[in-house]
Amino acid sequence: FKILAVISESVEFDQIKVRESEAEELEQLEKEAPCQVKGGPTSTPGKVNILLQAYISRLHVEDFALISDTAYVAQNAARIARALVDIGVWKKLADTARVMIEMAKCIDSKSRL
Repeated sequence: FKILAVISESVEFDQIKVRESEAEELEQLEKEAPCQVKGGPTSTPGKVNILLQAYISRLHVEDFALISDTAYVAQNAARIARALVDIGVWKKLADTARVMIEMAKCIDSKSRL
């Protein structure tokens, strides 16, 4: 999903750092993620994308720092998705708005992609 990449590249996530200690678990979560991850687990957008997919897909995250980052990502991604719905409506992009509504609902309810 390109939408996951768009959300993951948001400036709200610039403070999230990729830690060497998380590499193994992020790689495992990436393998279990339903959608391909642009940038992989070594970039901030890649990490955010992986954690967002893990959250939505209800994958088990063990590392405490990753659990904390996942909560931050989920909270902000839902807000970003809802803002993108508003932008889609404002620009009269019905398909974009519909897809973003579905994404926001998935994040809010942890539904599978």
